[in-house]
Amino acid sequence: MILGVFLQLLGVGGVQRVGRHAAAVLGSFAREGGEPARVFSLYDPPGRHRIDVGGEQFEVRGFGAKKPRLVLEVLALSSRVRIAYLGHPNLAPLGLILKMRSSSRYVVETHGIDIWEQLPLIRRIAVRRADFALAASSYTARRIVAAQGLSPQRVVLLPWAVDPGFGRNGVRHFGSSATFPRGPRLLTVTRLTRPERYKGVDAVLSAMPHVLEQVPDTHYLVVGDGDDRPRLESIAAALGITGSVSFLGSLSEVALSECFRACDVFVMPSRAEDFGLVFLEAMAYAKPVIGGNHCGTPEVVHDGRNGFLVNYNDIPALANRLTNLLHDHDLRARMGADGLRRLEAFHTFDRFRNGLTELLARA
Repeated sequence: MILGVFLQLLGVGGVQRVGRHAAAVLGSFAREGGEPARVFSLYDPPGRHRIDVGGEQFEVRGFGAKKPRLVLEVLALSSRVRIAYLGHPNLAPLGLILKMRSSSRYVVETHGIDIWEQLPLIRRIAVRRADFALAASSYTARRIVAAQGLSPQRVVLLPWAVDPGFGRNGVRHFGSSATFPRGPRLLTVTRLTRPERYKGVDAVLSAMPHVLEQVPDTHYLVVGDGDDRPRLESIAAALGITGSVSFLGSLSEVALSECFRACDVFVMPSRAEDFGLVFLEAMAYAKPVIGGNHCGTPEVVHDGRNGFLVNYNDIPALANRLTNLLHDHDLRARMGADGLRRLEAFHTFDRFRNGLTELLARA
């Protein structure tokens, strides 16, 4: 059988979305091979849940954060597992156990900052013994080799993808029922948590007074929630820009799609992005993007083509790029069109599915 083990699949976020994509591919790969597939999720609610990814349906069993129970279930299946797919480096020891018990092959999915530094010994050994480790960017691939000691031949580059049908040219079209402020709109979508302050929301807030001097009716939409939101709201208040900023909290997929459609520029000047799936989501709506000139972001945001890159916390440069885009409709249209072309060429779910299917066949 094919076994997939993930930390979480039902939640919101890039890691969860990529996990759902991988689980859907595992199911179709198993069916084509005439064998069963099992998908487990540590932190999803206990019980069985049905998930659909572009018509690919699969069932996931949640374990409600009960790690011993999950481990026992994996061990019970060990004699039957031909290939195990571990959706996070923290789960890699399960693959090592399976390999030691029954010579199972296993693949580890990696996620940027979680793999850039040397892991604790057991996890590091488990990643080294994996048949393959997946990296979304060549930057992360290099960091895996350097930090974990994994052979470069076993690190596979597989860029992430947007959901099937997501975006302007997809099948999901929603009515514009949401009411947005008039004037140009900037958008950031991210978790507002203390560990993820590196995303750069505070930098955009700091740039807003300069932007408002040039484009007075600009409004900044921030989608996401977390324990860092009060600090960010305080920054906006201290800068006197609360009337030009809306913290929208966590939104449904429909509401999020409306935000992407309504914005003029997507901005997330992060200093530690592995890949940035959210950049692809903005590109799916043909929006220009501004990202940080660091880590894996330059592999998605091509400076001067589909957007701009700025150094982390360089407020004058960020304000300059934002005002340039807000003043120039033709530039926004050209960059948005370039981003959409890149997305359709390199970051569709079909391309991701083909890449992962090929890897599973090799394993």
